[in-house]
Amino acid sequence: MSPLPVKEALIVFMRYPEAGQVKSRLAASVGFSEAAGIYEKLLRRTLGVVTDFITGRPHVQAYLFFTPPGRRVETEGKFPGPWQFQPQEGKHLGERMGRADLWARDRGFTRVVLVGTDVPALEVKDLEDAFDTLNCVDAVFGPASDGGFYLIGLRRSFPPLFSPSEWGVAEVLGRSETMLVAAGRTAFRLRTLGDVDRAEDLSLLGMERLFQDRLTVVIPTVSSPATLKELLCRLQVQTWPGDEIIMVCAEDGMDGTGPGPSLQRGEGSFPRNGGETCGETAGEENTLPGEVDLRSGVTPLRCIRAPRGRGLQMNAGVAAARGNLLFFLHDDSLPPAGFAYSIRKTCGDPQVSVGCFRLAFSPSNRALDAVAAWANFRSRFLKIPYGDQGLFCSKAVFEILGGFRFPFLMEDLDFVKRAGRLGKVAVLPQRITTSPRRYLEKGVLRASFQNHALMFLHLLGVDNRKLYSAYYGAVFPVREDCAP
Repeated sequence: MSPLPVKEALIVFMRYPEAGQVKSRLAASVGFSEAAGIYEKLLRRTLGVVTDFITGRPHVQAYLFFTPPGRRVETEGKFPGPWQFQPQEGKHLGERMGRADLWARDRGFTRVVLVGTDVPALEVKDLEDAFDTLNCVDAVFGPASDGGFYLIGLRRSFPPLFSPSEWGVAEVLGRSETMLVAAGRTAFRLRTLGDVDRAEDLSLLGMERLFQDRLTVVIPTVSSPATLKELLCRLQVQTWPGDEIIMVCAEDGMDGTGPGPSLQRGEGSFPRNGGETCGETAGEENTLPGEVDLRSGVTPLRCIRAPRGRGLQMNAGVAAARGNLLFFLHDDSLPPAGFAYSIRKTCGDPQVSVGCFRLAFSPSNRALDAVAAWANFRSRFLKIPYGDQGLFCSKAVFEILGGFRFPFLMEDLDFVKRAGRLGKVAVLPQRITTSPRRYLEKGVLRASFQNHALMFLHLLGVDNRKLYSAYYGAVFPVREDCAP
């Protein structure tokens, strides 16, 4: 009889990042809001590492054990990913970890690894080593520099290990190892990492580039912000503290369709999670909403005006951007979970000049699936992604390239082509979902043919305004600031 397959579970212990409820020792020095923002960055980076690990080991089931239990809706909305959510139970940390371990055992998992969320240097290899080590020892620890541990893995359950009530002391790791040895069990230590609990630990963040990056999401649009509720709410709760969102609304009258979206006071503050709002409005003209505290848990959203034309609007957005990383997002697309981590990680590769995500339509059908499959093939092997795949790059690369050169169409193709001369074009495996509305209105075959015809004409050097007229069936007014 063949042995039963080994079931492995990765449990992430996290707390909802609410000011005054996390990192109390750190907050004593930097304040509640700042401490909550720091913890959220640590949490998001950890979840990014977990996502990368699960991608490489899809048989491992991940769980987020969160607290407080009453913030389940907010936690699931703010931290989606390849995991399931479970509330923590127990009076102290040891009891909560013990109950989580038993919860996993009751569901047939034989190897269980628990990991914390306050270590800035955790890597995929640390998680791989933990599970691999459990092939030959009973327990594995990831030692923290303060005498505790950031990770514990057990091949067999050992409830006494979690019985002590004191866990914020320097003897935690040594005490745990002594209990295991006394019970005749073997243990192994992984590499030691520092965790962030006090102000003197903040220097660890300076050693990790992801914590220094600031992402600006640029959304060119001809729509009112009030019509983009789902997109804006998703962006505001899934970006990192310190990131920003800039909607670039088209100025009025350029194509004869009338004025652009109104930016009056109060517009753009959208309800979320049973009454909370995604932002605060400041009432400043051409700003929607206004500045929001970077540490409040809600990403600032600003709305500016620019001449109509996606290339022109995106250039204007970058001119107003404060971030060192740029993410260009169409207003009918939704980025994948964890996109802010993926962009940070990819832009940190010095060999990469520009990146994008794989494409998917929602809703979809077989014809649209074929269009997406071709787009993903073209992006991966020909390195020709389109803008609806969510282009991103560093601001430094954008400035070297001189921004988008074409105002109306093919600005994305031209940009990627030039960026490809500077470095690699990275196509990430996560899928960005976009609306199929234009394909469904025109017909999939017709829309696809039109896209490729325009690309061919663009490569032949046809003027951008002529392409606009062919695409939209309208003559664009001549403006000096719209010249390619």
